[in-house]
Amino acid sequence: MISDYSNIIINPFFIEGASGKNFALELLPSEKINITKAVLYFPPFAEEMNKTRRMAALQARALASQGIQVIQLDPFGTGDSEGDFSEADWEIWSTDMQKAVNKLEENNIENIIFWGCRLGILLALYTASKIKKNIDFVFWQPVVKGEIFMTQFMRLKLASDMMNSNKKLTIKDLRSILESGTNIEVAGYSLSPALVDAVDRMEFSQLLPASNTTINWFEITPDLNMPQSPANKKIIDMCKESGIKMSISRIEGEAFWTTPEISEVPELIEQTTKIICGH
Repeated sequence: MISDYSNIIINPFFIEGASGKNFALELLPSEKINITKAVLYFPPFAEEMNKTRRMAALQARALASQGIQVIQLDPFGTGDSEGDFSEADWEIWSTDMQKAVNKLEENNIENIIFWGCRLGILLALYTASKIKKNIDFVFWQPVVKGEIFMTQFMRLKLASDMMNSNKKLTIKDLRSILESGTNIEVAGYSLSPALVDAVDRMEFSQLLPASNTTINWFEITPDLNMPQSPANKKIIDMCKESGIKMSISRIEGEAFWTTPEISEVPELIEQTTKIICGH
């Protein structure tokens, strides 16, 4: 997917966060216009964040070319921000994102959209619950239960250990190590007990936004004939019952957040741009 984004400006800068300086990119239209809408990106967790950088960059540029201000932030301990992943903390990440909201508000932008991908969606919902502001959402491939996600992530360690040694640890063993106050390393990322505990406690159903909120929900599937997962359907129904305005889109494509090679889903970018820009 190649597009001409010569009509945008990309400003790299640092935001002073809760525990250090966080690297951010601000994307703006180059044309001098009155910007009324902004998007803040909540990235996925660990290696999924790296896998999605290409798609996130393409999406941010597409939005900026349509007159939308976008901020992409590397939370503390990730990407080019200060700190080590072993020091990462859910509350720190949420505070970092709130600092980015403050940056947007300094520019007198009232219409702010939280755009989250995977586990970043739960962080977006959690952060929205901490600020007194009307926020709408765009969600890419939602994670609806933190504990299930974290268990799946820790299985990467079990698979690696089985291939490289005679160790036969279980998820229960890993959680026992965490409960003792010791970090565990999974796929090159050092997970602290505090971070794992916080993620475990995050559930979409417990973080529903206000009834006047709009959620634009995007799912990627290899086959559109495949049924939606019962867990996702349950959350969507719960949101609708709560009065939340739901827009559901299922798009055929690769799971770009996990594919071995960096992959793209152009239709996801096109549909997301149309919804955010109101086309």
